[in-house]
Amino acid sequence: AVVLGLYTLFGFLGMVLYDSPDPLATRIYFQHLIPGTLVWIAATYTEFGKRNIHRLTIAALFLIVIPGHIRFNLCLATRASLFEPSATIILSFLMCVGLRLSILKALGMTTLFGVLSYNVHAYTGAMESFKLSVIPFYILAGDVIGLSAAYLLESARRRNFVQQREIEIERAKSDNLLLNVLPVSIAKRLKAGEENIVDHCEKATVLFADIVGYTRLAGRIEPKELMKMLETIFSKFDGIMTDVGMEKIKTIGDAYMAVSGVPVDCINSEKCAAEAAIRMRTELEKINRELGLELMIRIGIHTGPVMAGVIGCQKFSYDLWGDTVNFASRLESHGLPGRIQISEDVREALNGNYRCIPRGPIDIKGKGERETFWLEPASNFSPLTTSTVAST
Repeated sequence: AVVLGLYTLFGFLGMVLYDSPDPLATRIYFQHLIPGTLVWIAATYTEFGKRNIHRLTIAALFLIVIPGHIRFNLCLATRASLFEPSATIILSFLMCVGLRLSILKALGMTTLFGVLSYNVHAYTGAMESFKLSVIPFYILAGDVIGLSAAYLLESARRRNFVQQREIEIERAKSDNLLLNVLPVSIAKRLKAGEENIVDHCEKATVLFADIVGYTRLAGRIEPKELMKMLETIFSKFDGIMTDVGMEKIKTIGDAYMAVSGVPVDCINSEKCAAEAAIRMRTELEKINRELGLELMIRIGIHTGPVMAGVIGCQKFSYDLWGDTVNFASRLESHGLPGRIQISEDVREALNGNYRCIPRGPIDIKGKGERETFWLEPASNFSPLTTSTVAST
């Protein structure tokens, strides 16, 4: 709008100052530059123009403004016109905008255009000395217009840069918070607008763990110390899950739940869970030595089909449902301190890579009698006799 107004102002000013206005200059102004600039301004208000304002300005420079000024210069030697210096100043303004020049570059460019315009008119002798004396005014006007445009643009760029950085920082915080709550693939689906995410998985391995001795310890130490101890233990467990490729689901008090095979497929989910369980037990033994504790862990593992997903619209959490989850929980609660109890399905899937010691049939609530096994590393296990374990 400013450019169009200046074109029109200088056009009428040139017509008033000259007794016989240059018809060619008048046509260039009112048939080329002003209509072309009007089209450019109208285009900037469209959705496309708002998204591509820089490209649109460059296009206006090379398709509208520069050709018009070339026409001025071609006829300058024979036709004196006040249009040309004013149009040159506006050209410098548009170039400051279109090329996104800094203030110093804009100052140099606008001054150069003004001086060139003055010298061209002075040495061609096409303009009277009185009219020529007006040219410095246009040089000053060009500097003010160009520098103002450059200053506003640079200020806007700086504000936009700062705002964009702040937005990116806040977005990163939001993304990190979401990724701390949900698996990566689920977080992406939620951000894409998907709601009520529920997936069926034909085969996943669920691990439940419980800290034995936690309740007794909780009655003897301060809550802050207790929370610090749990933070230390669960942070180590989280690192193990990441290493073996399992997904932590949740913690409830001193209970820990993780899964392998969802939401990302796993070729051998049972092996991942077995490795995680053994490492969790070893890590807890190290923590006991470091902190002077006597905690033990009880773990249950089962494999089978599950439902997994995020339900609701507030306080999102990724969770599992199904008989496999219930059975894994029962294996943990019916287990022994320091032992990893697995189902027969898990034992078959491990295919001899670990020592699976038969515990014998046990009565599991809601499941009846089931064959279960103690899991130990192939090279290091502490045997319990079948009769002793079964009777426990």
